[in-house]
Amino acid sequence: MVLESIINVKTAEKKPSVMFAAGFVYVIVAAAIAYYVFPIDPSIPFVFLTTFSAIPIMVSVLKKEEKEIEEEANVRKYPLIGKHKDVFLMFTALFFGMTLAYTILYVFVPTQISSKLFSAQISTIKGVSGFITADAVLQQILVNNFKVLFFCLIFSFLFGAGAIFIIAWNASILGVAIGHTIRTGLMNLGGGLKSYFYVIPYSIGRYLTHGIFEISAYFLAGIAGGIISAAVVRYEFNSKEFKEVILDSLDLIILASLLLVIGALVEVSVTPLIF
Repeated sequence: MVLESIINVKTAEKKPSVMFAAGFVYVIVAAAIAYYVFPIDPSIPFVFLTTFSAIPIMVSVLKKEEKEIEEEANVRKYPLIGKHKDVFLMFTALFFGMTLAYTILYVFVPTQISSKLFSAQISTIKGVSGFITADAVLQQILVNNFKVLFFCLIFSFLFGAGAIFIIAWNASILGVAIGHTIRTGLMNLGGGLKSYFYVIPYSIGRYLTHGIFEISAYFLAGIAGGIISAAVVRYEFNSKEFKEVILDSLDLIILASLLLVIGALVEVSVTPLIF
């Protein structure tokens, strides 16, 4: 595919900034296509087009990740995240590149356009969402976030890099949430240069203080599902290689679960005190 030839796995691993830029460009291009091809309701096609753009490179990355586990004789000696550092950084860079683009589009695109591009996200934010609702109880937050974790794992297992859709969707939710806070803050403070220096850090910190734990958990679940998917295709269920991949993936899932619990506790107890 053309996208795979533009950004190959080696380049993406060595330079996460390339994935950040790619995520940003994917969103901008998807926004233009979705708005003009699906003018009535472009919000969901917008996220799907962003996802399709990122899938080729991420499928290649997850296949490479699973192959490396097979080749390492001492795979269990690695720290939980150490062996997957490169792909984790790639997911992170891709996510934040997407989030930045979503935020910029929401803040600076005329309201009549952004309201169409982000109609599904706006509806989600207005509803019950533990990812962005500061006053949600701990149980609600945990239930919501573990649902997202489950879908990241299942989507990635069934479709290889299917978790990219969940990641792109959450990036769009986060981008709209941050963008809305920036818009509201600028209107309240008059929109001067000093307002930007206050509102932007506040808006980002309000959601990433706890969100960074949740986002990291979703990445780990996506990696785990992807390498399990590749292992199911390549190995017999009772083979040594398959067992090694499963054990490695279980480590990632356990760590992801712990991060979700930490994130929920921070969201309930820390974020309201700071913001």
